[in-house]
Amino acid sequence: MEPNMNRNKEKFKEKKKATLFLSVLMAISLCGCTAGSPDLSAAPGGGKWVDSDVEGYVKADDNIRLQDDFAAAANKDWIVNGQDGELEYGVDSLIINRYYEILDDESMTGDNARIMKTFGDLACDYDMRNSLGAEPLRKYLEPIEKIQTLDDMTAFQGSMSDNPFNLGFVMPRKVDQQIQFTEKRSLFLSAPSYSLGNKSAYITFDASALAQKEKTDRLIEKVLGRLGYSDSDIKRILKQNYEIESMLAKIDNTDGDSSIYNLSESFHKVQTTREGVKAYAFNYPLLEILDGRGFSECKNINVDYLYLSALNGIYTESNLEKMKSFLIVHLVEATKLFLDKPLRNESLLDEIPGSRQLGESALPSDDYLFKSLITQGGYLPLMDTLYLEKYFQDNEKMDIYEKLVEDLKQSYRVMISEEEWISGDTREAAMDKLENMAFHVIKPSNTADYSSVNIKSYEEGGNLLDAIAEGKRNTTAHLAKVASDEDVDRNFWDIYDSASSTTTVNCFYMPSSNSIYILAGWIAHADYLFGDDPSYEQILGCIGTVVGHEISHGFDADGSRFDKTGRVYDDDGNQIDWMSVEDRSRLDERADNLASYFSLARPIPGKGQVNGQLVKNEAIADMAGIKAVLYLLEDVPDFDFDEFFRAYAALWRIQNTEEGEIAVMGIDIHPLNFYRININLQQFDRFYETYDIGPSDAMYLAIERRISVW
Repeated sequence: MEPNMNRNKEKFKEKKKATLFLSVLMAISLCGCTAGSPDLSAAPGGGKWVDSDVEGYVKADDNIRLQDDFAAAANKDWIVNGQDGELEYGVDSLIINRYYEILDDESMTGDNARIMKTFGDLACDYDMRNSLGAEPLRKYLEPIEKIQTLDDMTAFQGSMSDNPFNLGFVMPRKVDQQIQFTEKRSLFLSAPSYSLGNKSAYITFDASALAQKEKTDRLIEKVLGRLGYSDSDIKRILKQNYEIESMLAKIDNTDGDSSIYNLSESFHKVQTTREGVKAYAFNYPLLEILDGRGFSECKNINVDYLYLSALNGIYTESNLEKMKSFLIVHLVEATKLFLDKPLRNESLLDEIPGSRQLGESALPSDDYLFKSLITQGGYLPLMDTLYLEKYFQDNEKMDIYEKLVEDLKQSYRVMISEEEWISGDTREAAMDKLENMAFHVIKPSNTADYSSVNIKSYEEGGNLLDAIAEGKRNTTAHLAKVASDEDVDRNFWDIYDSASSTTTVNCFYMPSSNSIYILAGWIAHADYLFGDDPSYEQILGCIGTVVGHEISHGFDADGSRFDKTGRVYDDDGNQIDWMSVEDRSRLDERADNLASYFSLARPIPGKGQVNGQLVKNEAIADMAGIKAVLYLLEDVPDFDFDEFFRAYAALWRIQNTEEGEIAVMGIDIHPLNFYRININLQQFDRFYETYDIGPSDAMYLAIERRISVW
């Protein structure tokens, strides 16, 4: 099961092609009509930098000095040697390769390893998946077809045996912190997804909704037709599904995570208890359904209460057949990627914009989709456990990153104490927030236990869909266990939380818990870029600056609105702000000054300019992260700053199409990658000293124009 790394790169090229039509539209919207060449003397780099993110802009015979364009010069060899694609995609390939190494490692034994390896065999044996086709779905359709009464319908929704795919009309979505009292958690319930994409489609039924309907019809006709359903039955099922969805759309008061409710309603009605649910639901048996799925001990529930009340008018015997059709359609939607490969690919061609025109060559590779399958199938906690067991057995490696975190915290203590624009009370509150920040470094607080999962190989009569059903039962059982404890422990990192999976290529700050997650997937950057034994300078360049970046988000324009425990509202529902009015005004002024400088940038002259307001928070964090690392290096003897700065440049190297670059510039909250290198580094004296940069060099920025906020 060795993944083809080169094939992954080829797939990335096709993915870029698949988004070309969007890029062109973005380019048209960003282009301006100007007479002659604009004056770029005040722009970053004096207009002399080349957008080295774009394919073909840096050539082998270009003579580029580090002092004039650090991003292009430092990354030139990598660029001209054809190493295209996003760095994250390359690191993802490394993670996927390690997944396969785990599956092939005969020294890894025990129930967890056996189950993961069996799942891998089930997922990757496409001959068996293709031979079974849609047949494994029949087992999960039969309980729906047998429903004869409302009691049967209720029993089905509550049954983990018959309904492992969480089908229903208001079902558990996640367990998360409450909005007002972040030290408490709730079970969040939601309406189902819609076959036409969103609830408004049932009102407007525009061209987009029609296209989505055609995709859904095509899928249901294909799958149910293969299972022996007649054309008339399929048409009836589709018609009845849309009728039920139309009813649900009319009473649905949410749109993703947003809703019609004001703060008071969100605090006191949407956020409720089992008693509140019982009152809202009238005769709708929500508690019976939740109890059947293991949530009987859950005290706090977050639900669209008006939607829940209105369900009584839909959940009737007269609508029973329509509701059965709804469940059938949603079962097919929930399982379409877990059956045979042709059906999976057809479904992806409908889902990925632009891919239908390009064909299957535009789809991600089987290796990349295997990682997605592990996540969707409920086996990511298990893979994360095994990944840490194999690649982080060495305590010395953990010690390096744990010490790095402590060193960066100390840098921030110094930065906060020395920052001139902060007043005394704000400084004290900022320091308090830093000391209460929860750091989650590489290893979650628990390990996954799948020993009770009943997974069978093909030889034993099993199949991939049954294995995924088992995975979902296991993760739902854990979700119910978490929901039963209403108290949040900010220092506990749950390996079952897929949003913070440690093999994800990311680091992030969570303002609602004032916590930082430093994931093993991000640490893999050092391995990917520099091999198994990166230097201290390289670790700081590609890992330390990012950890410092994430810490700063606790103090930027958005993160500073959350207190040391992640609360935004006090007990009375009033908004909290630990930063004084005067200090917030000074923060905003400095942030706007930074935004103005970025807005002078025109990376591709004549084809749009940077929106500084869009990227300012991420740029502030970038610069603060570099500053924090430089602070901790002040007393480090013989430190190689050239290696450090080059490692930082390597982290952000990328190759993109010109159209893609223009599109990214219009929507991404991060600066373009070559600006993350050049603009960020030109703020620091140590950078100037390392490369002897002076006023005549394009990397030079006069002291009075430097823009770092922290």
